[in-house]
Amino acid sequence: MKQKGKRMGILALVILLLVCGGIYTAYRLHPEAFIRQDEIITRGEYAAILVRDIPLDTANAEKDPPSFPDIDGHWSEKNIEALIDAGILDPADYPDGFHPDDPITRAEIIKMLVRISGKDEEAKNTQGHSGYEDQDAIKDDDKGYIIIGREDGIIGDTDDNKLHPNEPVTKGEADELIDKAITEKPTPAPSPTNPDDGQTTPAPTPPEQTQPAPIPAPIPSPIPSPSPGGSSGGGSHSYPNAQVRFELPETAHTDTEIQVIPVWKYMSSYTWSLTKTAVDSSQKPVELKDAVSGTLGLEGGTIKFTQEGQYTLTAAAKNSRGKETVLSKQITVYPVVDLNFELPETTHTDKSVALTFPPEKLYGHNITWTAEKDGEAAQTADILDGEFGSEGGTFVFKNKGEYTLTAAVTDETGRIFTYTESTKVYPVAGVAFKLPAASHTDTAIDVSATLTEADNLTVDWNLTKNGEAAVLADELEGALTSDGGKIRFKDKGVYLLTASVTDETGRTFEASQTITIYPVGSIGFYLPEIAHTDTVVRVESRFENLGDAKIQWLLTKDGKDTALSDAVQGELTNEGGSIRFKEKGEYVLKAAFTDPADRTYSYIAPVKVYPVPSISYKLPETAHTDSTVKVIPEATELDGLNVEWLLENGFGFQDWATYIDGSLDNSGGSIRFKHAGTYELIARITDETGRVFLFENGGKIEVLPVLSLSFELPESTHTDRTVDLRTRGNNNVMPVEWTLTKDSKPVEISDTLEGTLNAYGGKIRLTQTGEYTLTASMTDALGRVFSYSASTTVYPLPTIELNTPQVWYAGEAGIISVSGTALENLTADWTIIKDDEGAEPYSRYASGTLTKEGGSLTFPVKGQYELTLTLTDQTGRTFVRSKTFTVYPVPQINIGLPSLSYSSEPIAVTASGSELDGMDIDWLLSVNGGEAKPYTQYATGSVDTDGGTLRISTDKTIPVKLIAAATDINDRKFTFTSNTGIVKPVSSFPFSIPSSAHIGSGFNVSLPAVSGLEGRNLTWKLTQNGSTAGYTGSLGNNGGNIAINATGSYVLTASTTDSAGRTFSYAQSITITNNAPNKPTGSASVTRTEKNGKLFVNL
Repeated sequence: MKQKGKRMGILALVILLLVCGGIYTAYRLHPEAFIRQDEIITRGEYAAILVRDIPLDTANAEKDPPSFPDIDGHWSEKNIEALIDAGILDPADYPDGFHPDDPITRAEIIKMLVRISGKDEEAKNTQGHSGYEDQDAIKDDDKGYIIIGREDGIIGDTDDNKLHPNEPVTKGEADELIDKAITEKPTPAPSPTNPDDGQTTPAPTPPEQTQPAPIPAPIPSPIPSPSPGGSSGGGSHSYPNAQVRFELPETAHTDTEIQVIPVWKYMSSYTWSLTKTAVDSSQKPVELKDAVSGTLGLEGGTIKFTQEGQYTLTAAAKNSRGKETVLSKQITVYPVVDLNFELPETTHTDKSVALTFPPEKLYGHNITWTAEKDGEAAQTADILDGEFGSEGGTFVFKNKGEYTLTAAVTDETGRIFTYTESTKVYPVAGVAFKLPAASHTDTAIDVSATLTEADNLTVDWNLTKNGEAAVLADELEGALTSDGGKIRFKDKGVYLLTASVTDETGRTFEASQTITIYPVGSIGFYLPEIAHTDTVVRVESRFENLGDAKIQWLLTKDGKDTALSDAVQGELTNEGGSIRFKEKGEYVLKAAFTDPADRTYSYIAPVKVYPVPSISYKLPETAHTDSTVKVIPEATELDGLNVEWLLENGFGFQDWATYIDGSLDNSGGSIRFKHAGTYELIARITDETGRVFLFENGGKIEVLPVLSLSFELPESTHTDRTVDLRTRGNNNVMPVEWTLTKDSKPVEISDTLEGTLNAYGGKIRLTQTGEYTLTASMTDALGRVFSYSASTTVYPLPTIELNTPQVWYAGEAGIISVSGTALENLTADWTIIKDDEGAEPYSRYASGTLTKEGGSLTFPVKGQYELTLTLTDQTGRTFVRSKTFTVYPVPQINIGLPSLSYSSEPIAVTASGSELDGMDIDWLLSVNGGEAKPYTQYATGSVDTDGGTLRISTDKTIPVKLIAAATDINDRKFTFTSNTGIVKPVSSFPFSIPSSAHIGSGFNVSLPAVSGLEGRNLTWKLTQNGSTAGYTGSLGNNGGNIAINATGSYVLTASTTDSAGRTFSYAQSITITNNAPNKPTGSASVTRTEKNGKLFVNL
């Protein structure tokens, strides 16, 4: 039993060791399988995961030496090498080694995944902005891959719109990226085709689970392709078109920051340009720096348009061949409506507030007003008195409270502009009390103060005595509080008691009462110390023991006696009386009587009489807010007093500076009313006594607003363009009249203008050229005319006819003519497009000179061309005419004949040429300088552009020329002539002799047909065994009769040598015997071949 337990323990230990060893071995071989999803992953681990997920075959991946020294012997070495072999990992990205145990970054992963998608070359040729806020953190070499990765959905939006490209990645993030790149997008088969070659790469079949998917090698640079039709060296390349992409919002405002995020592909140079749509719909180029704040570069930028209008932003990209790709985006920029207005921090219910919104700042929109009172919504009609609308107005707040006014405008884009101002409105505080008109120094007076809207305000009491400030404690017994009090004046005099309260704004409200205090005495009279010429003075006399005596009243003025009746109105008796001093001055009144004992008693009292100042002035009945109003007052009795001018608008006295520009003094002056309304000027004069005189005799003035009216005309336009004219200002409240001048002379609008104009403008087209001034005018209720004028120059619409040769050949000058109308002030620019290439200056493809009138060009190379004439007028408007034509090649054929040949013998013709495709070629012969005829009339054989062999039969020496007459597809004929070849005849002179003859006997030598001797004589020679032998008789061109005087075998030869040194000969053999010769018998038939009137011979 113990043995069995022991064996079981050993078995368990062995199993445990095997399991642990297997786990350890698995970890050593695949540590990536043991990483948690939230752990940072290393480069080596990522390589293993990527190889597994693709999958790739790593059986023979390891190299000696390894691609990176620091992966030698590393557990992930074969994975790293497999990725390098598949073109997914580029050793150039890691010049300092791979460092397989370092964390891999997000940018590294994206780069590998983009290569898996087969877009390595595209990524290398991609520039611009990735759209992430941390674009600056992305390495320049990585930006193209990031852009492609985002386009393909490998990466996308993030919570903070940042990529964090250089931060390490967890296994979970890495798996998610791999899934997007591989699961959702099957790996394409390797495709070296050019991205722009127009071919479609077939979609790959998803690999089976057990087979590794093929990984594309990086797309190579453009591969030279052979030029068709020749092998003269060199070749052509395929260059992808440049690509550009960016977005603009359809609308924006002048305060909107716009981020322009471009993406460029296969771009070697780029430009940004901007045009603005004019009112006639034409596009006017503008400098970016003049229209926007901010700059645009390779990675775009953030810009803000500074002016409203419709703009077109254009990005132009050129590839390495200079071919341009253009992308334009249009945006309408709207102005920011300025609703700023000011409310005073505080105001009162008797103070009017004026708000003014110039119509041009509202851009034709209406203001919607909302209000709050004490934090709750309120209707403006409930809280305001006065006029109030889109242009502002003048109003007062009805009640106290804390108010908020909000102006809101909604523009065409739906954007709402608001501006809010707050004010605190205080009530008009009131204080009132009463005093008797007169009292005495021994009388106590009850003063009761009544306060309104004066919560928590304290009444301040002030006193003047005889026009001078006095201290309450010095002049009064008793005290005054906010409720009043009981007081007694200590001394006689004329007193002005003022109660005032000052609210939180510092505004003071006051009430005043005047009281005359008489002394308490046993004798005398009381006279106020001051008076005015318009006031009645009460003289109260108090005398004791007067008896029947009559008081005598005496008066001095300015130290001189004067009759009482001359100086005052009214009478004085023993009881006194009421009098009014007629003139200003310093008076002393004396009362005296004499008692029965002849003793005289008297009492005197001085009084200073002030004049009553007067001022008169007249305001005009009407004015405008830009009118200068002159106020010319006529004043009397000012004597150094200052006139204070006040303004009243129906809501009480208003702040002068708020409503008026300028100032008035004693002499009046010039002022301007700032706001429309009905106003009254009031002159206030305060004399030395503190008496206030108010004069309201100037009348009321109605001030009307200055009407605004404006519109825009382009500086220039054309007779074919419609101007969309829109008026601004007060055009919606008054009729608008339109007038027009042309070249400084009035014209009827209907004669020169198509379209209609109303108060809001209209769409018009000026049909004739000239200098125009368009004037809009409005007349207000006072008959004042307000007008606005704008000028434009109307340019003609030229007619242009561009003519080029109908058929044009390389190397030959062609005449180009330009005709038309209204071409005088235009400048010309000529460009040419050859085949599918971009437009270039004409001098690149042709020689010659072109002007506005045309010119002459010579194209050295055949091809399909488009000649474009761009005429630009003074406004910068361009008029384009193009002609497309083909420049045909001029064919070339070189023909060679032997300088010497002979009749019926082969003549080797050499021929070579170029640009002969499609040519119809006739081959001709000219003989003896005669008319060229088809060669078959003179020769046999064949000839073409590669040469050939001819035979010409002739019995005399003739010069010949071989001519190729080529006709192209335009029916133009080209003639190519060979050198002159001499064809000599072949001399033919066959003769006949008997086969044998008797010694010494004569025999005939006959020549039945002789040709080609051209006047030469035949040379005859007799030979025996190669040696010359003699004969008797004579032989000539016609033969003859000879005899041979010795037996044997002989050869008789006839020969001739032509001028070229060629020898022609004919020989016959004969045997000479001693036997009598047999008479030969025989017959012969002669057959000759004839062609074209000539006999053929066989040699």
